Amino acid sequence: MKQTVEKMASLQLTAVLLILLLVWFAAGGILAVSDGCAGAFDAMNRQLLRDWMMANGRWPWAANAWMFGLFAVMGVLGINLGCCVWRKMTGMVRSGRPVASRLMLVLHLAFGVLILLHLGSFMLGYRQEGIRLKPGKTMSLPDGSQLRLDRVHFVDNPDVLALSFRKLTRENFSFDENHAWVTLSKNGRDLFSGPAGIMRPLRWGDTQVTLKKFKPARGGRQGGASPAGFGAVMVVTKNPCLRPILVFFPILIVSTAVYLVLTWRTKHFN
Repeated sequence: MKQTVEKMASLQLTAVLLILLLVWFAAGGILAVSDGCAGAFDAMNRQLLRDWMMANGRWPWAANAWMFGLFAVMGVLGINLGCCVWRKMTGMVRSGRPVASRLMLVLHLAFGVLILLHLGSFMLGYRQEGIRLKPGKTMSLPDGSQLRLDRVHFVDNPDVLALSFRKLTRENFSFDENHAWVTLSKNGRDLFSGPAGIMRPLRWGDTQVTLKKFKPARGGRQGGASPAGFGAVMVVTKNPCLRPILVFFPILIVSTAVYLVLTWRTKHFN
């Protein structure tokens, strides 16, 4: 058992896995712009990984092979990290530094929990893309709630909406003023309402509503507080792991800082 842990904790294995991971991501970048796999990678970016995997029969074999290969590499890297941490921690405990050892334990536990929470973010909750609504219209969401667009506030010239997102600036687009006022309800009861803007999502608990773009009606008038016929395209995400992530990140940062303060003059265990 000890020899197995030593082999799995080796830095040589870590280096090989990291190089393989870089090569794998580079291969993924090539596949993402290829004719055969571009649609699969675009879908991966627009939905939860759980939903993407459930529909993997729709995707090309190369995209599926890339994803499952990534899981394999990350799994071995996780085992390598766990064995390395275990070896270091047992050595530190024997070295007689109980405070530093406990801090190192807290640090690595927080790091491990954060990794699992980020994995949970890809698997739990939901992500609803491309919600197109006009004022007064409602759409049902996967958790049984309803999203209603109450009104659109757009003060700029609608011609600016023909530009790509990268060309929108504070000179030609009012990020702070332009928004869609939305209401989320469930079982006939309003849960929350407020303005959702571009790059200014509306958050309530673990639910987030983001305005992706405005949809002006053909022949609509030139902006104003209530532009005629304007609709909105939105994205709604529900991530139950968001709050725990916000809790464990400060724990990781504080424990790392305190550990460095306590050990910066100490010869580290090898």
